Amino acid sequence: IAKAVNLPPPTGEVPYGVAMALAAAMEAAFKLVGSKTPPPLTPFVVRLTKLRVIYDASKATRRLGWEPRMAPLDGIAKFARLLNAES
Repeated sequence: IAKAVNLPPPTGEVPYGVAMALAAAMEAAFKLVGSKTPPPLTPFVVRLTKLRVIYDASKATRRLGWEPRMAPLDGIAKFARLLNAES
């Protein structure tokens, strides 16, 4: 993903327990101040980062003849450009 948006790859990591504690504290702080927007880090987001998921469209290609319009990394790069344009 970093390569798709022309950023260097991550070089370090935060232990899971530390990330969960920070996320819970951030979520509590946002609730405490009555924020209408969610914090950038939540326990849900931390749990998602631990998942190892591979999306495979080969069944859709085999059964339905579907073909993707672009490669996954190209789609990520395009999405990142759209986000940057909105900023």
